Amino acid sequence: MASHVRDGWRAPRRALPPLPPRRACPSGCGFACTWHPDACCEACRLGYAHGSRCDRLAAPPPARAAAARRLLRQMLDPEGWERAIEAALRRARAPEPAGERLDLARGHAGVRRVHGSPPLFEVDGFLCRAECEAMMGYAASRLTCFRWYHTMYCLLFRLYHTMYCLLALRCFLPPRALIPSASSVPHAFVMRHSFHSLHAARSNTGGKISDIRTSCTCYVDRHHQLSQTIFHRVAQLTGCAADRQEDVQVARYEAGQYYRGHFDGADPHDHDAEAFFLSGGQRICTVLIYLNDVAEGGATRFPLIGVDVRPRQGRALVFFPGFLDGKLDKQVYHEALAAVSEKWVSQIWIRQVADPCRNVPKAWVDALAPAEHRAHAGGAS
Repeated sequence: MASHVRDGWRAPRRALPPLPPRRACPSGCGFACTWHPDACCEACRLGYAHGSRCDRLAAPPPARAAAARRLLRQMLDPEGWERAIEAALRRARAPEPAGERLDLARGHAGVRRVHGSPPLFEVDGFLCRAECEAMMGYAASRLTCFRWYHTMYCLLFRLYHTMYCLLALRCFLPPRALIPSASSVPHAFVMRHSFHSLHAARSNTGGKISDIRTSCTCYVDRHHQLSQTIFHRVAQLTGCAADRQEDVQVARYEAGQYYRGHFDGADPHDHDAEAFFLSGGQRICTVLIYLNDVAEGGATRFPLIGVDVRPRQGRALVFFPGFLDGKLDKQVYHEALAAVSEKWVSQIWIRQVADPCRNVPKAWVDALAPAEHRAHAGGAS
């Protein structure tokens, strides 16, 4: 028996146990079947549970080489890659058992249900034209621009895609075996949106889009009359007081800018989200207000449920990123599509519980704020 020597100590090398014998797929799915349970047909998944595996290497070498070439062409073809992701998403779209969500106030004027489960609502006339213009005027001089360099992001994704192709060629895996399973649906969307986002954005804006995306945002002072008005309207709509509402955020998208797919909430099992949950728990409701009309593009898209909501001045879009128990609702994954002209939105998020820091009186804030900040705030209001 072979042995291994380290620091004068000789240890016997144990032979690895033999792999279980491979058997052909009972349903005859052939090369499309692998040992990966998410990639196999139902019969193969049942066999995998009992320790059997598909005989994907039983074909003679010429047939294996031809199948590998077909597989590589499929992986390199954008349409083939799209079909593979769609197949994975169809398996993943089976909704998880839904928990309880926040209920909107019954009989509120202008509320229209856009989608049943998960529920989406539109509220036309949530803000009047004058209030929308006041919000944009307040934010115009306070916007802070953040830049994300998508060039590096796209290069990393192309490298990722190439590695997948090489892995498929080496291990003889079909594309759907390389797509995340139903337990990690968002990653499949991130992969698809990364692959198509720049092309789609350039198509929607006549090619006038840069690899550098600038998103300008600011927060409205909680004690400003605009914030108080919105807090009151949101409380009437949702029944949640202002101490459960985050500060009002205003964002401006210039022509060609967009926001990639994302969640408004956080996964409670993510250790990096501990600081997020200290500020009132999960985000259980989003109220997104469109502050201006957009001629073309700029819709809010929910790709998992196939819903697009077009911007309209004063309209509020209401959806629920998380359940009342704090669990993240992955069905409300959404993105902001590129617009051909400037787009303004305002966002208010409602948390699970109240945050006492949101009830600090304005006199205390003024007393603790620096003198130059008080002068600026006084002149701006």
